[in-house]
Amino acid sequence: MLKDGTAIAYKRSGTGPPLVLVHGAISDHRIWQQVSPALEDHFTVYALDRRSHGNSGPYLPNYTLEREFEDLAEFIDTLGEAVYLVGHSSGACYALFAALRTSNVHSLVLYEPPPLQLPPPAILERINHYEAQHDPVGLFITFMDEIVRTPPETLERLQKNHLWQMWITNAPTLPSELRSFADYKIDPASFATFQQPTLLLFGSESPRYMWASTQKVAATLPNSQVVILEGQGHGAMNSAPELFVGKIRQFLTAQT
Repeated sequence: MLKDGTAIAYKRSGTGPPLVLVHGAISDHRIWQQVSPALEDHFTVYALDRRSHGNSGPYLPNYTLEREFEDLAEFIDTLGEAVYLVGHSSGACYALFAALRTSNVHSLVLYEPPPLQLPPPAILERINHYEAQHDPVGLFITFMDEIVRTPPETLERLQKNHLWQMWITNAPTLPSELRSFADYKIDPASFATFQQPTLLLFGSESPRYMWASTQKVAATLPNSQVVILEGQGHGAMNSAPELFVGKIRQFLTAQT
């Protein structure tokens, strides 16, 4: 339970030092289900449902992007010890900014943190249309096609994926999350003395704008490295779980 009364749900499993997993947009803790078993052998895994996702409490009327950072930092502090923090997509951004708000982050793994910016007006108009029509499928397809820039053949496969219902259930959170990007600006100076070891992961088949964003984050962080996931896109935790876990374990083990 957070200070504002919002319940944050999570799945806890495994034994060892705490490892907190932060999902991206239109997802929840289930996005990690193929990698959690291998991580549980070495860590106590906390797979969160971010506010308004999965089984967590809803966005409040005064929702802002800053609230996401505070939620995560507050959750980490309740654990009472330094954690390893892993974030995917927008969840990678939230993990990074949360780490500025708590002294309880040992090191981070950030998988393709995107630029936190409002989509172009035409895309935002379509997002708003599907929101007004209460059409989660339209929201999902617009997001994956026009924002994530998923190849058509991959988008078709996603609609047959076992996580399809998870994405559709969480899709109504997307408009609020995207609109929260409107006034947010990243200040690189905030990270000038940021010393937590940070691994940035990038799939070789992901869109180039994500590569540019990943490089920008890496250049901002004094103690970071970038590892390429060859042959993978934006969802390696599902398409190549052994590769994904191997890179994380190799990095985090080196930090102990």
